[in-house]
Amino acid sequence: MSVDFKTKLGDLRNLIARLQQRCLEAEHQVEELSRQLDLERNKVSELEAEHRELNEKYKSLQASASLMTGSNADIDALRKQYLEMVNLIDGCIAKLEHRR
Repeated sequence: MSVDFKTKLGDLRNLIARLQQRCLEAEHQVEELSRQLDLERNKVSELEAEHRELNEKYKSLQASASLMTGSNADIDALRKQYLEMVNLIDGCIAKLEHRR
């Protein structure tokens, strides 16, 4: 019984070449999936920003609606909320002016 080393060596080289090819294909697939993941993350960030913006608009509309149909207590609560926001903005402006 003789072993044909040339055949075995050729088979081994073929297996190595196929394995290298599979590794290259897997690396390309990982790169493509990473690129797609980055795109999806960007989309998610954009959608989250849009969601925050829409929530703010919704809150503003709710405030406007309650001003039109709300009681005096609702109007006073909104007035207080707006004054707090104005005071916060004034405080930020004051801090910025002191930094100059």
